Amino acid sequence: MKLYIFVIACFIAYLYCYFVFPSHISIIQTTLSSFNFNMLLERQPIVVDDTIKDILSVIDSWFSSNIIQDAEINDKKTWNINRHKYLVCYTLDDDELLLYKAGNSVVNDVADDKEPIIAITLKKHQTVIVPFQWYYNIKNKDNFKLYGVHDYCTYILNVLI
Repeated sequence: MKLYIFVIACFIAYLYCYFVFPSHISIIQTTLSSFNFNMLLERQPIVVDDTIKDILSVIDSWFSSNIIQDAEINDKKTWNINRHKYLVCYTLDDDELLLYKAGNSVVNDVADDKEPIIAITLKKHQTVIVPFQWYYNIKNKDNFKLYGVHDYCTYILNVLI
C-alpha cells in the first residue's frame, strides 16, 4: 500500500513540474538543419525560419514517439491555450501569430496589459512551435494548420483538466 502511495505521489510531483514555467521570455530562432531537441527543454516558442513544404514529414521525424493530433482553434475565443506539450503552428499563407506567456492570466478573454504580448510575423510555410500552456491568438484561422504533439503526461492532463 505504501508503495502505491509513493508512486502516485511521485507521479503527481512529476505532473506538477509541467506547470513550472520560466520567468523570462525568449523567442528561439532556428533552421531545420540547426534544430536541436534541447531547444524544446527551454519551454520557449521556437520559430523555424526555413519554409517547409511537407510539414508532416518533419513532425513525424521529430515527434515520432509522441501522440500527434490535428488541433483546432476555438473561434469563440480570442486567446486559446495550448493544452498539448507542443503546438506546431504551420502557416499556409503570410500571417501573424500572437503569443502570451504561460502562467500569465487571461480574464474574460483579455490578456493582462501589463504583460508583454509577442507578435511573430510568418511567411508562407514557416513554422512556430508553441510550448505547453502558452496562449496563442490567430486572427485568420484559414492561414494556419495546427498540429498538437502530446506526450503521455500532457495527454492525461488534457483528459483531466
